[in-house]
Amino acid sequence: MDGATLSAALTVVILGSLAYNPRLWLQDAPPRVRALAPPLTNAERRNRLAVAALVILAIAGVTLWSATRLIARDGPAVS
Repeated sequence: MDGATLSAALTVVILGSLAYNPRLWLQDAPPRVRALAPPLTNAERRNRLAVAALVILAIAGVTLWSATRLIARDGPAVS
């Protein structure tokens, strides 16, 4: 369940950012595509940082949520 939640959250962030501006993921393109693409604008760089923050927030949020559920379920048995 926790893995599915994390996958869903990351899917929303990644597909949303691709729909908004696929150039935000230019660093993950093959080297030939990166060489042919014009450099990112300042606005695109800021947006890429915002997407990175959302990815980190999703990972941290789901991990904390999962840990909280684990502790609530197993209590002091969790080391």
